[in-house]
Amino acid sequence: GNGTREVVAVDDNGGRITFIATDVIFAAGPWTGRLAKQLLGDKAGPAADVQPSNCSNSIIIRPTRGSPPISGHALFTVLKLPSGVFGEPEVYPRPDGSVYICGGGSSTDDPLPEKCKEVKATDELVQKLKNYAAFVSPDFLDVDGKKATLEAVQACYRPNSGKTGNPIIGKFGEGLWIASGHQVWGINNGPGTGKVLAELILDGKATSADISALMP
Repeated sequence: GNGTREVVAVDDNGGRITFIATDVIFAAGPWTGRLAKQLLGDKAGPAADVQPSNCSNSIIIRPTRGSPPISGHALFTVLKLPSGVFGEPEVYPRPDGSVYICGGGSSTDDPLPEKCKEVKATDELVQKLKNYAAFVSPDFLDVDGKKATLEAVQACYRPNSGKTGNPIIGKFGEGLWIASGHQVWGINNGPGTGKVLAELILDGKATSADISALMP
């Protein structure tokens, strides 16, 4: 009553956690659409339009000890390997000396799993990223040539907004809100999304930005 609802969460061990909420925000990344349809059925509305992308891979490389510092410039490339393969890797040096590399393509053979911990990288795409890194900087980023070490192998799915291609931010039912569909720009737009959504819920209007084109 009083505009509240009971929300039940289930942890990895099957344990149930119950709490009372006045508002529920659907912001589950690529799982947003699936979750909304499971919980709300035909009332999922615009939340059901958020679908997962194909699975993309990324790696983190660290040049061997004693290597000069990597320039702090992000690279957005278009290149052709000696094998004739074209690629568009993105290279992001980090303040701790490591280098994040993505843009090796995506796998269409791996549907979105039930849980995020079940997301796995693809060996073929990881090797492609290692080849790109070695081509961009053979002296400092060549893992197979022992000029760098592979610190992390990662994979992810992104939330795509099926109808507009833009994020969906706002209210779509009594006490129901959505903030999803950011595609590749989720990290970049996350803080601003949280701010305007808080304004909507607490003040009834977003004042930090005009999000009228993003409303459900």
